[in-house]
Amino acid sequence: RISSIVSVAEMLAKFLLLENLLKPRFDFGIHAAVEYINDNLKSGLTLTEITRRCGLSKNILYRGFLEEFGMTVGKYITNKRIEKSEELLSETGLPIEEISLETGFSSAAYFAATFKRYKGISPLKFRKTRQKDEI
Repeated sequence: RISSIVSVAEMLAKFLLLENLLKPRFDFGIHAAVEYINDNLKSGLTLTEITRRCGLSKNILYRGFLEEFGMTVGKYITNKRIEKSEELLSETGLPIEEISLETGFSSAAYFAATFKRYKGISPLKFRKTRQKDEI
């Protein structure tokens, strides 16, 4: 019985190893997409543009982001834009309108609504809170 269990365990281990070796890796293409997104947050990024620039199909891009980050490409882009806007709100005195443009939002109103939805606080309150923390 023990040798049968060992044999089954060995077969399972070999199967899992082989499965991981044959599984397509998205790392390189996804890494290129992440770099492209980070370098172009200010522009109106589209899936078509990202896939064309990185040589990926939309399906591979979508699955790769779900695997690597647990989110869609659109959600990843929005998260990065919010992170960049937090940085600009904390480290600069730029007006909200300019921050919205610098982070690729279509308008200051859309930026403010998205920021509040993600952070639970308006961009202006976020900035005031950060300024108080620095004092």
